[in-house]
Amino acid sequence: MFRRLQSCCRHILNNYINFDSRQEEGEDTLDETQFHKQKFLICGKTLRNSNLPIGIRIQAASQMGLLSYTGGPPAACHVQEYIEDIIHFLDVPSASIEDKMIIIQALSGICYVNNSNQKKLTELGITKILLTILSEEGNSSADTTNLMLLKYWVCYLLSVLSCNNIPFIKSLQNIHTLRTNLETISIMGWYKWPANYATVMLDLLSIKPSNEVCKKDSHMA
Repeated sequence: MFRRLQSCCRHILNNYINFDSRQEEGEDTLDETQFHKQKFLICGKTLRNSNLPIGIRIQAASQMGLLSYTGGPPAACHVQEYIEDIIHFLDVPSASIEDKMIIIQALSGICYVNNSNQKKLTELGITKILLTILSEEGNSSADTTNLMLLKYWVCYLLSVLSCNNIPFIKSLQNIHTLRTNLETISIMGWYKWPANYATVMLDLLSIKPSNEVCKKDSHMA
């Protein structure tokens, strides 16, 4: 089950994160580690520049998620100092549902099979933020539709955080409101998603973890 979860996590990021390979043209001579480090520094400056529009800063966060996912753990280590800045956008009053969705997607890439970043995210209180989103209700039909998609991504991020993270799973098991919200979301249409991540989380919350979750696949891209 856990290997299938990891496969689904990889599949969803491959489909929803659009990597523009043109950005790498002319830079193939750079050492891969240095390439990612430079990109993170550039994105980090944009992310922290409060004089820029929020949309531009959120796109910088999105690029960081992309770089973390495509570069793997060696690249993702460079983003850790920016994680708190990225999470902050989820609490910005002017951030739209779409903005929050981009942030959740970015955090999913940042934490994908990366225990260190998973731990950092949980230490910064991401659980409470995600639980709040799952409990929100839309003010209009359009809001409700977009909010439901955001909740799908929250369920996905929760599954990413659960990989190789038994303490995290155990910390969620006694949160009744989480189970209730997951049950509601699980019966919604998950069309085009590789898995119903609300159901995946309910399954994870129902077991008694005894072994390492989401063993890394030696053939992982």
